[in-house]
Amino acid sequence: MHAPGDNLARYRLIAKIEAGVAGVVWEAHDTEADRRVDLRILPKLDAVQRRNVEEQIETLLRLSHPGIVAPELIGQDGDTTFLVAEHVEGETLAELIQAGPLEFSRWQAIAGPATAAIGAAHAHGLLHLHLRPGSFRLGNNGTPRVLDFGLTPLLDPSWGPDTDADEVATLTLTLQGGANAVPYVSPEQIEAKPLDPRADLFSMGAILYELLTGVHPFAGESPADVIVGILHDTPRPPSEIVPSLPGGVDALLAKSLAKDRAERFQTTGELVDALEQLGP
Repeated sequence: MHAPGDNLARYRLIAKIEAGVAGVVWEAHDTEADRRVDLRILPKLDAVQRRNVEEQIETLLRLSHPGIVAPELIGQDGDTTFLVAEHVEGETLAELIQAGPLEFSRWQAIAGPATAAIGAAHAHGLLHLHLRPGSFRLGNNGTPRVLDFGLTPLLDPSWGPDTDADEVATLTLTLQGGANAVPYVSPEQIEAKPLDPRADLFSMGAILYELLTGVHPFAGESPADVIVGILHDTPRPPSEIVPSLPGGVDALLAKSLAKDRAERFQTTGELVDALEQLGP
């Protein structure tokens, strides 16, 4: 176990941010560069997993998208392996949700850029597979930036750099340590089917629904209840919760949350276009 004040190589741990199936995230101080960073202590990796994580980091750094916070390096201190990424100030979408539903205009201003950032990674063969409101942080200018890309090899150990982006190997849904992501996973993740970018699009749909209404589309008293809802329930139309919403929102979110991925938006570009067509 690690505690505030512990050092990993040149990084001093300050405060724990979150813990999940893909490791424990700390705010840390880079003692050489004198800056704050986010440091993710990873589960134990075998050689294949480590190589695959390194491949994803290299792809993300080449991509250099302003809406994606890419890991900068993978480090080692004794038996502890960790990722280091830029520390982004600002609220997460989870914190916004706690404050209540967003006004439509602000929702739209966040939804488009957040979805486009996911699409930029998809275009380079990368999936996220762990999207949740805490995966997005609003930068100083209010623009959403997505965190936690590069973790697919931890969520799906059979994933490899040569895996076809349209036929990504099966994700084993691990509830232990990952409950905060369970409400946002796609039906195909729960059913352990082969995954493709449409899994991330379902997760985006659940996040956008909750941001706009203040209510989760598949709310339940336990992760098991939520899973049943994801597999079988139809969410209430958002306009029943927020009557002032413009026309088209209900259809957009219903399509995003379709159980059958063939009935969803097929690409992030399609979803971005639909968001823009809703009007200001």
